[in-house]
Amino acid sequence: MVMPAKDVTGLRSGKLVAMKIVGKRGSQNLWECTCDCGSITTAIATQIAKGTKTSCGCKKKEPRKPRPDLVQRNKENATHGQTNSRTYSSWRALKFRCENKDNKDYPNYGGRGIKVCDQWSKSFSEFLRDMGERPDGTSIDRIDPDGNYEPGNCRWASNKKQSNNKRCNVFVEYEGKTMTVTEWAKEYGLEVKTLLYRVKIGWDIETALTTPSTIKRK
Repeated sequence: MVMPAKDVTGLRSGKLVAMKIVGKRGSQNLWECTCDCGSITTAIATQIAKGTKTSCGCKKKEPRKPRPDLVQRNKENATHGQTNSRTYSSWRALKFRCENKDNKDYPNYGGRGIKVCDQWSKSFSEFLRDMGERPDGTSIDRIDPDGNYEPGNCRWASNKKQSNNKRCNVFVEYEGKTMTVTEWAKEYGLEVKTLLYRVKIGWDIETALTTPSTIKRK
């Protein structure tokens, strides 16, 4: 059974409107279409129905719309030449997690009020001037984990230093020295979990540090 040809008269696809059948292309009808620019072109019915052809070709000749983001990026790259550097990647990453609500890390940064100061947010060059180039083996770290990304609260730090600066760490002062539970445990040869438990249940710090663990681990 032969299926009737699809009638797309008057159907719009982008800038094209199908007008009439003017021939065949293979087994399909070839339609004459008018374009919004005033030109005449042809398309098969499926191209019109599915929207796979949307102009006579004039769209390719149209000037591209300006991209402010690319203009700014190219302008900055012309100034500092570091768009592909580790330092630039760190700057973009901290902006994304603080300013882009679609970023997976936003809830832990911008979502809880962490901001990027105005001069850094607007200019990589300002960030580079304040922070310098990112050394190997480091990443951006906030000295106050609840503070903003701004001069005076940021440094290039190793993963070890950053882990000691996490919000979940417990800081303990003993004999005028303040360190994390992890650091104290290492210094006194204790299990971190053991020392943390002692501190949390109220042991005084001297007893917690100097009492040997009764648990012998293999």
